[in-house]
Amino acid sequence: LMHDDTTDRMTNRIGMTTEVRNDEFSELVLRDGCGGDSANVTGIHVPTLRTALEAARGLVYLNIDTKHRRDLEAVGELVSEMGLCDQVLIKMEIDPANPDLSIKDASWYGQLTFMPVMLYPRAESVVQDAVNITQLFDANMLEISFHSLSQLDALSEAMCRVNVRLWCNTLDPVHPMNYSDKQALSDPDGVWGELERRGIGAFQTDHIGELYKYFHTTCALYAPP
Repeated sequence: LMHDDTTDRMTNRIGMTTEVRNDEFSELVLRDGCGGDSANVTGIHVPTLRTALEAARGLVYLNIDTKHRRDLEAVGELVSEMGLCDQVLIKMEIDPANPDLSIKDASWYGQLTFMPVMLYPRAESVVQDAVNITQLFDANMLEISFHSLSQLDALSEAMCRVNVRLWCNTLDPVHPMNYSDKQALSDPDGVWGELERRGIGAFQTDHIGELYKYFHTTCALYAPP
């Protein structure tokens, strides 16, 4: 499991992620936090996807961000083989101008939840792109980013009409505009609350406890009757 194309940032090894040999896994360990040369090397070993899936079995719902099309079939087939289709969401970025419909030909498609990701919306066609992508992939959730609140409002309105939930990162440092985890810790209503009111229905955050506390103690939407 590795976010980057190289192991440089997050591990004690320099090189391409695809070049890590099986016999090297026992020596591959993670760095603290967001990594980098100054981050401490931990004693935590980098797991294979199979190992991570087995560890999570029956415990949590997993969001697998597949970075490359070349890996999608293998990832989906492994989840299916392990009988974890009801516990996993698999996602990948889709090019609105050239959506790869061959994804729908995979043996696991339709059994395993697939969520398209649209991180770089085209300002001139953002709403139509979002509608097209969700309809092409029969998706009930779409991960998006946005460059203005008017763009988010237009997306939210369009997705509400077709009953699709919007998913948004507030993770540092990949959040849209100033809607970040860091900002949310001091102003949860101004980040998570504002985004929820504007139509965001799922958040990706590193601060689950704080998000939960906000929505279950201060947000009227979740207040007891």
